[in-house]
Amino acid sequence: MRRYEFKNNHGEWVTTIKPDLGPDISQRVWEAIGTSVEKIDVFQSVKTELRAALTDLLGDYGILVIPTVPGPPPKLQMDAKKLEAFRARAFSLLSIAGVSGFCQVSIPLGLYDNLPVAVSLLAKDGSDGFLLNLVETLHNAIKEEIENAEKTRHVLSSDRAVEIVEKMARDPDYGAFMEKFVLQPDSSAHQLPLNGLTFAVKDIFDVDGHVTGFGNPDWARTHSAATSMAPAVLAVLKGGATSVGTTVMDEMAYRWFVTAYLDSELAYHGSINGENKHYGTPTNPCAPDRIPGGSSSGSAVAVGAKLVDFSLGTDTGGSVRVPASYCGIFGFRPSHGAVSTAGVIPMAQSFDTVGWFARDPTILNRVGRVLLQLPDTHLVKPSQLIVPEDCFQLSSSPSDRITQLLVKSVEKLFGGHVVKHAILGDYVKDNVPSLKHFISEGNKDQEYMIPSLAALSSAMRLLQRYEFKNNHGEWVTMIKPDLGPDISERVWEAIRTSAEKIDVCHSVKTELRAALTDLLGDYGVLAIPTVPGPPPKLKMDATKLEAFRARAFSLLSIAGVSGFCQVSIPLGLYDNLPVAVSLLAKHGSDGFLLNLVETLHNTIKEETENAEKTSC
Repeated sequence: MRRYEFKNNHGEWVTTIKPDLGPDISQRVWEAIGTSVEKIDVFQSVKTELRAALTDLLGDYGILVIPTVPGPPPKLQMDAKKLEAFRARAFSLLSIAGVSGFCQVSIPLGLYDNLPVAVSLLAKDGSDGFLLNLVETLHNAIKEEIENAEKTRHVLSSDRAVEIVEKMARDPDYGAFMEKFVLQPDSSAHQLPLNGLTFAVKDIFDVDGHVTGFGNPDWARTHSAATSMAPAVLAVLKGGATSVGTTVMDEMAYRWFVTAYLDSELAYHGSINGENKHYGTPTNPCAPDRIPGGSSSGSAVAVGAKLVDFSLGTDTGGSVRVPASYCGIFGFRPSHGAVSTAGVIPMAQSFDTVGWFARDPTILNRVGRVLLQLPDTHLVKPSQLIVPEDCFQLSSSPSDRITQLLVKSVEKLFGGHVVKHAILGDYVKDNVPSLKHFISEGNKDQEYMIPSLAALSSAMRLLQRYEFKNNHGEWVTMIKPDLGPDISERVWEAIRTSAEKIDVCHSVKTELRAALTDLLGDYGVLAIPTVPGPPPKLKMDATKLEAFRARAFSLLSIAGVSGFCQVSIPLGLYDNLPVAVSLLAKHGSDGFLLNLVETLHNTIKEETENAEKTSC
């Protein structure tokens, strides 16, 4: 067919001019000029039939993965006979899009033996925009695989390339979204601080006209659509940002909570995995074989995968800080009560906060100033950076990849005299007397725990369970929702929680806030690991996570119980997995902390890049 149409287009010119052509080209051109009309109608039928067949095969958003060509580029001046088999295979592949009229994109996969290799994706006729978006979304994941492959001197295998593409074809948004829709700011948005930014919202916030699903289909089924907008969502819309949808979350925002060390046993409640048996587990864009963290899993993944510029989540026991760390992005938990939680389904009001995620600290700061209703202000120099050595000993990541990066950056910008070291566990034990009711003598010597911080997480967990019961006990008892097995057990355990020691929990909160306020002063900052190591693997056996989770909630309870603001800062990759550090400032110092993170960013980024170079 190509030869016949070439003849119709150029036959008269070739016959008249008899152009000087290369020997191979000349032979093929004159062969085309001699083409007859025989079988041309049959070819048109082949085109129609192939398009219909492949459309049925792929459907609306299906993808076909093929090699672009059957190998690397042949050498110059290679003998024509040696190219015959290569060309035959090549045109077998190239004819698929050519004859069907489907769109096709060739994606580079780096080098193998110093020669380029590629894979192609095809989508049905008219799906060009979908295919272009998919390629952009896939880019970082493929790039990471290529870099890993080239480090080990192996090309990215075709099987692995197909695996990535298949997953993204099934799940082009990394499984982050519950519902996609567009909510735009008013026409004057170009004058607003968040103009041009997109965001996603955890499925715990009321969005006018949409059912707030709370991560569970039974909840969605038994609740009507919201008739108003949560103030936090409305604030960023009025700030000029555009919402693109709601995101997946853990069922009922229930997380892993460490109980007290009672009877020499550890017990846990909920899930920080970010897994949801009904809606699936969003794919961690920074480490696809690792958990994304929860319960604001979809919101973190949407930012980490560059699907939105920022997102809103909630943080009760760590639901912004943990997924931010696991997905390699910034996550901010504000001072308790600083951002309105109206229009947000409550988990435990003594700890609930509206938090947010961003890849860039400037955007993190801009979003924060809108939500916190803060004016733009200049940085106030930190009076001290306290580095609690006992907290960093809980982390499995090397200190030079966490502590030293931060310390070097602070010393460069503010001087070495700002950095001070402390043992936080001892300070908390001495200054929060009500914790004695939550410390178990039998577990003081466990090497992976700080007893006073373990007691903090015990108090936090007890009060959370009690408030969860008050908020949702009646609904759970009446509806008996279909919950994941771990979540179900913990939810029903919460429903049975008594009021014993609840007053003591409130005393712990008051004492800890006062103690840490005295420790830090007006512009002091406390540095801790966000979590005690990289994200665990998907489907890891729960018993293997016991020590990790215990350490995690010892760290997370510091801001949770005190109500201080905390930001998780990404520190690049170590062993190809994300690591992070957190900064805490006293209650009400959110603007100061946001400015500090933005100021530190370039220096920390430089130190991180240097550390990654030396670790290669």
